[in-house]
Amino acid sequence: MKYAQVFIITLTLLSLTGCGYANILRVRNANDNIVPVWTGNQTQADLITHYIGVKPFVEVSINDINGFKFLLDTGATFSVLEDSNKVKMLDLQKGYSFPIGGWGDEGPSRGYQTKAKKVSLNGVDFSDVTFAYIPF
Repeated sequence: MKYAQVFIITLTLLSLTGCGYANILRVRNANDNIVPVWTGNQTQADLITHYIGVKPFVEVSINDINGFKFLLDTGATFSVLEDSNKVKMLDLQKGYSFPIGGWGDEGPSRGYQTKAKKVSLNGVDFSDVTFAYIPF
C-alpha cells in the first residue's frame, strides 16, 4: 500500500513540475475525449486525400483558416504543427514545453503544447484540439 502511495505522489509531482517526459504524456493524452460536431445530419465524412510521393495528406482548417495539409500517420504519438507562415497566422500561444525526438538529424527539438479552438475536416468540427508546436 505504501509503494502505491509513493508512486502516485511521485507521478503527481512529476506532472506538476513540468518534467519534459511527463509533459509528453500530457500532450499525448490531451485529445482523448474530443467529440466530433457534425454539420447537418451526417454521421460520417469522406476524407479527400492528396499524395506527396506515397504519403497521404488530408486538408483541414484550423480556427477557420483553410489549407492545412495533415499527414495521415497512424504511428504518430500526437499531431505536430511546424512553424510556417500559415501556422503563424493562427497566433498560437506556447504552453508547457517538452522534447520531441526523431525530428531531423539535429537531435531532439523543443516542442510546446498549444491549443486550437476549432479544427474542421470535411463536414466535421472538433473543439479545443491540442497540438505540439515546433517554432523555428
